[in-house]
Amino acid sequence: MSDVFLDYPGLTHYDSKIKTVAGGSLSISNRTITLNSISGASLGNVVIPETTIDLATASKDGLLSKGGYSKLAGISTGANKVEDSSTNGAIKIDGVETTVYSHPNGKAVTSGLYKITTNATGHVTAATAVAKADITGLGIPAEDTTYDVVSSSANGLMSSAMLTKLNGIETSADVNVLESVSVNGSALPITSKGVNIDLSNYALKTDISAAVKYKGQVDSYSLLPTSGQSTGDMYNVVAADTSVPINAGDNVVWNGEDWDILSGTVEFGAITNAQIDSLFA
Repeated sequence: MSDVFLDYPGLTHYDSKIKTVAGGSLSISNRTITLNSISGASLGNVVIPETTIDLATASKDGLLSKGGYSKLAGISTGANKVEDSSTNGAIKIDGVETTVYSHPNGKAVTSGLYKITTNATGHVTAATAVAKADITGLGIPAEDTTYDVVSSSANGLMSSAMLTKLNGIETSADVNVLESVSVNGSALPITSKGVNIDLSNYALKTDISAAVKYKGQVDSYSLLPTSGQSTGDMYNVVAADTSVPINAGDNVVWNGEDWDILSGTVEFGAITNAQIDSLFA
């Protein structure tokens, strides 16, 4: 075969052939590993065998359960087996009874009120019956103590009537005294327990709702009524008039002496999808 050269179409064909046989990636599905070519074709796969190991038992080796691990982790190195003992002051260590506490001998006394003496470990070492002198020595009177009912001039016990009154008062309650009343920052006089609030100078809702009365529309300002109109009558003027001046669609209200021009009608429309699209063009 004579000498030849590799042109671009030939190189392209060669590249496509390489991509069908050269490994490009690995994919794993469950226990199957597949080697894929650069072009994506499967070049072969390996199935990993499934191995199951049971948990260990007393007669068979196996895996350690998480419960067994937690138990083992909680045991100190070189630890002994410690159990409860039925003997007071003793425990069982590896099955052997071991005394760990011996209660010191005390003094037996009969039931009653005593002054006691203890040692450094808190055990009673002596007990002496309490006498009346011991009680009065604490400042407790030897005779019965009586108290009179409290009054405004002397301390004493609370009476049942006063307790009933106290129970009827809410916690943190104040004396029910009206100290001041104001309307719009102006203080009002308080007479006894009553307060008079004079609202005669304020407008009522019915006054406001009747302030303006729509009477219809006229084609021009010159066609508005010149007599018989009432304060609050309102008209819509269709045409503009530069001599007034007034805009088309303005409203006018009779103020008792002249027609007062209000604002006209304003219309709002929603932006279209095409207008929104044009913002991104």
